[in-house]
Amino acid sequence: MVEVSIIIPCYGRSGATRECITSVNTLTEFKDYELICINDGSLDDTKDLLNTFITRKTIHKFINHEYNQGVAKSMNDGLAISEGDYLLKLDNDVKVIDPTWLSKLISTYKVFEDKVSLLGIIVEDWGIHTKIHTNNDCSIGLSHREINGACMFFSRKIYNQIGGFKEFSHPYGYEDLEYCTRSRRTRKLCGFIPDSQGMLQQMTEFDTEEYEQWKRDSSSGNSGEYYHRK
Repeated sequence: MVEVSIIIPCYGRSGATRECITSVNTLTEFKDYELICINDGSLDDTKDLLNTFITRKTIHKFINHEYNQGVAKSMNDGLAISEGDYLLKLDNDVKVIDPTWLSKLISTYKVFEDKVSLLGIIVEDWGIHTKIHTNNDCSIGLSHREINGACMFFSRKIYNQIGGFKEFSHPYGYEDLEYCTRSRRTRKLCGFIPDSQGMLQQMTEFDTEEYEQWKRDSSSGNSGEYYHRK
């Protein structure tokens, strides 16, 4: 058993994937984790890269999809073989900057576990109202909305309560936003570490245009069928 399972869905961008995994292994101070990588039908050399990493024991578990099945399916397959008490979704275009990033996620989550369902580090400023809570010199921002899906930390208890990621075919993806919405069924909120800037770096830019289109679809009701599909 390990304390944390880090699950990294990978589709293309093998160079970013290499940098992501290398930064996790070389810079993370907290070592009680397993790395689970899923190649989701990449058309580049991602499969070969991950095969090399599993052979060298750079990563601990590797799943290969022969064709692209989406982030939700990749996450669910990774979650199914995970062993950690805590679970972490990490995008393959994120690299570690602060060696204490994982230990801060763990300690903050444990302090506020009665209030938080999902905890993140990278937060986009989408005009979401948050309230900062402090306990024993540890702070958390709690939101009634979503956190950035590039880094999502949660307990196995939450996973057992709400299940895995919903596998639907929305044109803009956003499985992470649906997961945030569903996590609030536990009567807890999504949270982030207020002083998290500089802990991780996203190597590709957030697609603001796609997000604005998703918001327009949501407000007009066009995206409802995806979120409520059984």
